[in-house]
Amino acid sequence: MTSPLAPLPPQLRARVLAAAQSRPAPARAAVTRATLVALGVGVAALLLVFFALGGADTKTRPPAFLAMTSGGWVAIAAAATWIGAARGGSTLGRSGALLLAAALATGPGLLAWMLVGTSLWPGTIGYHAPMRAHLVCLAIVAAMATGPFLALAAIRRASDPVHPRATGAALGAVAGAWAGVMGDLHCPVSDALHVAIGHVAPVLIFAAVGALVGRRVFGLRD
Repeated sequence: MTSPLAPLPPQLRARVLAAAQSRPAPARAAVTRATLVALGVGVAALLLVFFALGGADTKTRPPAFLAMTSGGWVAIAAAATWIGAARGGSTLGRSGALLLAAALATGPGLLAWMLVGTSLWPGTIGYHAPMRAHLVCLAIVAAMATGPFLALAAIRRASDPVHPRATGAALGAVAGAWAGVMGDLHCPVSDALHVAIGHVAPVLIFAAVGALVGRRVFGLRD
């Protein structure tokens, strides 16, 4: 049976094996428990901000429009999570190209889906928000994304020996996408510019932050 480390350069392969041998493997139950605790804290932090702001706005927009757009955003966020957070059956995780593609495509995918929704319900565009409203929503969605991103960073810290920057970017996009879902549920403004700045830009911002801290946070350390 071929080792999953075989394709790695000899020096990197030796480094990975040495690091693995130098630290005791934690019990599976302990890892699962720590993962669930971290995820629970991250989700709780996101929901705390969401409900503190009043929760979902279900009166301003047609229920069918809200169900269509939010359902699509949930599907996109779930796909980003499957790519970015799951290892895909390999000890080395997803390929760097796939992780980077997910990080770059998630935000534009969310915006494209919203444009489909507003094209079907043009009356939802109505109000064109000022720049201040764009920035307020950006700050709110960023605040909601912080908890999930820190949770994912805690779960996946020091675990990627090959492409930690791509992993960080993908996980940042995951956190931003779920925060964007909640931000869209809360905010009644569906104007394309507002959605792009207030609800989608945080996805790209957190992807960039994840890439910047990727080597330090997610990279395998000796």
